[in-house]
Parts: sequence; structure tokens; C-alpha cells
Amino acid sequence: MNYSLEIMKMLFYLIIILAAIYLLARFLKKFYLNPSGGENLELVEQIYLESKKSLKLVRVKDKILLFSVSEEKIEKIKEWPETEFEYTRTSKLEDKFDFKNMDFNNILNKFMNRKDDNKKNDKKDNLNRDDNDE
Repeated sequence: MNYSLEIMKMLFYLIIILAAIYLLARFLKKFYLNPSGGENLELVEQIYLESKKSLKLVRVKDKILLFSVSEEKIEKIKEWPETEFEYTRTSKLEDKFDFKNMDFNNILNKFMNRKDDNKKNDKKDNLNRDDNDE
């Protein structure tokens, strides 16, 4: 058996897998970290009234527009200058993660602290139950 050929095959497949992961990460970063907008257009907020009916607040350049969206039509309800409308320009993802200071150690520490907090809360609950049983 030729081990050098097997090692070359394995390295080739490893490079293909790493390239696929890299391309997938770039795709996800481009489309999912800021899925609701760009420089001149941004979905500020939306609320669903029924399964196929919703209200959407959209920022277009320096205006905020309120739209009614249904299966049949899209209708503009109201318009404000952006200066008169107060809102914060952060996404839910930005609230959960600090993308500017993101590295593996920070994520791992946050995750481990959350798990430790859950364990502490579980222990407290168990102690409270034990005290109540007596």
C-alpha cells in the first residue's frame, strides 16, 4: 500500500473542506450579520399582525417609512424625517455578541460563565426545595 498517495488524498480533501468552511463563513457574514439593511435602506422593525399581514418600519436614506404588508399589496401608511423618529441602530445579534472584540476565548468565557450561573441557580433551587421540605 502506498501511504504517500493516501496522505496526499487526505490533504487534498482537507483543503477542499477548509475552503468550503471559509466560503460558507464569508457567505453567512455577508448575508446574516446584517440581513436587514445596507447603507441607504434598513428594516428598523417589523411586527406580524396575522400570518401574512405585518407592519414594517423601514429607513430609506434620511426618512422612516411605515408600511402595511399583506399578501395582496404593500401600502405606505406614514412617513417621518429620520431626525424626528428615535430608534437605536443595533440588531439583535449585536446585542448578544460584541463583533468588534470577538475571539474564541471571549465567546468561550461567556458561554462557560452562563453555564456556571445556570448550575448555581439550580443548586439554589435545590437548596430552597430541601428547606421547604423540612
